[in-house]
Amino acid sequence: MAKLRAPVALRRGVFWAAAGILGLVALGAGLTELPDPVAWQARADRWLPEGPDTGRLEQTFRPARDGLAGLDLRVNPASGSTVRTLTVRLLAEADGRELASARATVGLPAGTAPIRLRFEPQPGSAGRVYRLVVTADGGPLPPGTLAGTAEDAYPEGRLMLDGAPATGSLYFRAYYRPTLGRLGAAAAGGLKDVPALTLAAVLWLLPGLAASALLGWPDTPDLTGRVGAASSLSLAFWPLAYYWAGFLGLPAFETGLGVGAGLAGAALLRRRPILWPRRAVEPGPAVLLAAILGLTLLVRLYPLSDLALTPWVDGPHHALIVRKIFETDRIPDSYAPEVDVAAFYHFGFHVHAAFLARLTGADPATAAGLTGQLLTAWSAVLAYWLVREWSASALAGLVGAGLAGLVLTFPGYFLSWSRFSLAAGLDLLPAVFLAGRDSARSNRAAAALGLLLAGLAVTHYRLLAVAGLFVAVLAASTLRPAAPGAWGRIPLALAGFGPAVPWLAAAAGRFGVPAVGASLAGAIGPEPFPWDLVVRWPDGPVYLLALGTIVIGLGRRRADALALLVTLLVVGFLANALPIPTPLPGIIDGVTVASSLWVGALVPAGTAVVRVLGMVPGPFKRPSAAGLVGALVLVVGCSQAGRQLATVNPDLILVHPADLPALAWVQANTPADARFLINVFGWRPGLYAGSDAGFWLPAVTGRTTLVPTLLYGNLPPDDLAQRNRIARALLNGPADWGRLIPELRTLGLNYVFIGRRGGPIAASDLLGRPEFEPVYHRDGVWVFALRPP
Repeated sequence: MAKLRAPVALRRGVFWAAAGILGLVALGAGLTELPDPVAWQARADRWLPEGPDTGRLEQTFRPARDGLAGLDLRVNPASGSTVRTLTVRLLAEADGRELASARATVGLPAGTAPIRLRFEPQPGSAGRVYRLVVTADGGPLPPGTLAGTAEDAYPEGRLMLDGAPATGSLYFRAYYRPTLGRLGAAAAGGLKDVPALTLAAVLWLLPGLAASALLGWPDTPDLTGRVGAASSLSLAFWPLAYYWAGFLGLPAFETGLGVGAGLAGAALLRRRPILWPRRAVEPGPAVLLAAILGLTLLVRLYPLSDLALTPWVDGPHHALIVRKIFETDRIPDSYAPEVDVAAFYHFGFHVHAAFLARLTGADPATAAGLTGQLLTAWSAVLAYWLVREWSASALAGLVGAGLAGLVLTFPGYFLSWSRFSLAAGLDLLPAVFLAGRDSARSNRAAAALGLLLAGLAVTHYRLLAVAGLFVAVLAASTLRPAAPGAWGRIPLALAGFGPAVPWLAAAAGRFGVPAVGASLAGAIGPEPFPWDLVVRWPDGPVYLLALGTIVIGLGRRRADALALLVTLLVVGFLANALPIPTPLPGIIDGVTVASSLWVGALVPAGTAVVRVLGMVPGPFKRPSAAGLVGALVLVVGCSQAGRQLATVNPDLILVHPADLPALAWVQANTPADARFLINVFGWRPGLYAGSDAGFWLPAVTGRTTLVPTLLYGNLPPDDLAQRNRIARALLNGPADWGRLIPELRTLGLNYVFIGRRGGPIAASDLLGRPEFEPVYHRDGVWVFALRPP
């Protein structure tokens, strides 16, 4: 028998070695261009050249990353009265080598279009100078051909017209392609943070482990089930602990640790194993899950190294709330002085970020991004747990983990929006679904369900409604009223939910009731459902596969299929995804729904993939098919890792690295009560957001601004109207400063911040006015003081 084992072991080793090599090849082949963190200029307030006799336009730039592999420009096809062809060439400044060229036609009745240059990655490109050269056939460049700005918005390079230096900068964005070596070096460099993160993870997980053991839910977990349930219970525990500690006047962090230690002690006294599993771990799926998690961590954390601060408009208010929790060690009662409104925003995610900041020493704004990415990476483990438990198939669980971690657009794309509260709430849904299913027959599951829903209530209001609807429909379909103890489980669930009720009541008065009233009054109009987020590759086919499985489940009278379909229909109706107009627009927005569908698709899609593979004749019919399916999931995941690395939309990046010293200068050199005018853009009807790093002033420096994060939408109506009036005047430009300056003084705005990305306010608008004094200028970032009258 021993002689027979060696060949089997050898074949298995060769198989997995081949799978690993194939995965590395797929990973390398799937790597694509990522935006360079420094080499970009996004201001496009005019078309260049402005004169009629320019024969040659040039822009130099200096990338920050090795592997320069692409460049984007923005061309105006409608420029000129005749059809002309532009030639764009990229040259290496050191030796004049041409790296790439592209041609574009102008003089056509069309809108703005990009010119994309893609070429082989250039080794050693970091810090080197490159030159863009634009010419036209048969004569000078047509006026107004290329997007740019008259400001010196990219001081690291130079704009030249016919060889002579010119004022202004071209709109452009450079890209680089990372190598496997760079990814490996980044992973190795991150090992220095492992001890601090491990300590934080252990202390954070302890209350959840103890609660899972004391509740006895799940009833027969393996290690994955125990850790999955414990992480979900910790997601619920810590926000509630912080809330009640603050309510009682206790330090929240220390109180939470004390309660967690007490729960662990109680579990040990009752001889409840905290971590030791009640059933053996399947080694094959566990190893594959660890590989999927490791790769998911890499693709989630690497993009953070290319960001000065997290993208788009949600990041500033998340970071502000995290900083307030971190500094006061409690849930804030208001967001003053930065935003003078009573606290109303769900705070679950922010507690976890403040917890991480306290234990690792990270800045709260940095901790917010890191926590969000760790949560979206952990989604892969929770997806495995959900799909495996619901389908009783470890293979389907691996498919679910691969979908959540490496294949589907979400949750990875949440980084582009900084929608980390939504990510935290979605991480609670697998446990809510499983506890909701088990609560039909288990008192322990009912108690766990109540606690999980309480955590969801303070993490994301809309997801609480969605999860509650699913659980209610599932319970109505499966609960047997005559069964012993059936009605007694409802009080258990309500008792578990009780800790969230006081906060929900306060938030309803401050936010929920006004929001519903505005919707009923027609102040919030219906928005088109973002179907592009649903039908894109590869999400669309996965959702179709899941929908087909749900329909088949309905035919088989499965209660879970009915509950999922009813939930989708109700939520889709409220989000304006159905042909019938919704009577409550804005209550559940379409973006939230579209970006959350992946959770509902995990179980039906995972089971469908395994069933389809089981129909394939040949190797998938053999007993060894489990390893083959696992290897297939891993290789497919590796092939999609490059797409996950490129998840950040560069157009949504508001902060350039050059902005960070300016933010630090503001914090060190301006009064604590300084108020800033910043660049803005129209975000939604009746709301404006910052268009550059000035939007981060409240979160990073504690200074307030014209639009101090999106939380300003809850300011008193007169105050909100005045701020919106100023923002509208800036956008409708050119600004009438004679009219605006008195309004600025009325609001107490006494500084102006112009970030690297810019907006409607240009430094040249203020330099000639006696009311403004430049007090900071470095690397394209300006700060002006508004002189007293």
